Amino acid sequence: MAFNKYQVIKGAVSYELANFVFNYFLLKRDAAKFMYDNNIIADSGMFGTWGDTQIPNTYSHYADPVMETLLVKMLPVMVKETGLQLIPTYSYSRIYKKGDELKRHKDRPSCEVSITCCLGYDYKGKEDYNWGMFVGPEDGERGTKGKMIPMEPGDGVIYRGCEVEHWREAFNAPLGAWQTQVFLHYVDKNGPYGDFCKFDSRPALGLPHTTKDMDKVKAANDIDKNAHYKQKDIDFPELSKEEVPYENREEK
Repeated sequence: MAFNKYQVIKGAVSYELANFVFNYFLLKRDAAKFMYDNNIIADSGMFGTWGDTQIPNTYSHYADPVMETLLVKMLPVMVKETGLQLIPTYSYSRIYKKGDELKRHKDRPSCEVSITCCLGYDYKGKEDYNWGMFVGPEDGERGTKGKMIPMEPGDGVIYRGCEVEHWREAFNAPLGAWQTQVFLHYVDKNGPYGDFCKFDSRPALGLPHTTKDMDKVKAANDIDKNAHYKQKDIDFPELSKEEVPYENREEK
């Protein structure tokens, strides 16, 4: 198939698997909070963090082992749907809460081709509501009106994260509501980042971001600066530090 900028995959992950991972991640969040609150371990990110400054006090996790396993499991699906030879880079997951908002942004090189999957939600009785993901138009031009894509547990949206703006408007649900999303990122083996972004420049999947080979990170970022799709952003201001997603910020 000809994969362009984004596409919706209904039931990308089975409901049973999505629900299992969803409940696992809620359990891990609660365990992490207990350990952090009682000074059993420090908030180093190994058990997730509430330190995502773009979305304050929201639990998120870089490279959780279960999510990294899902990253590998989804690889054949991603190859089939995109027609590309893909290499897994990393996973990132969040449990969003009332009022959370994901600013409009584009991603770093390790997110060349991504899928975000809804693992589950609880809107606390709010009916006729779905907290969908917005994507920019197919040309990916910054500042233009986007399209909202509703998602049910197991649904996924594949998108070219470096090229297409994506965001979420404020989570307008009752207090205590939440929604869990996982982001699975890949690069094209035959593309410009294939030599540098395998496993997000880490020695292996499942490792923390502190294990990255920063020479590879720099090489990928240098290529990214001159990418053809960057030309579309010339007339638009650069994103401020506060608008850059937490998982991207260290390389800005």
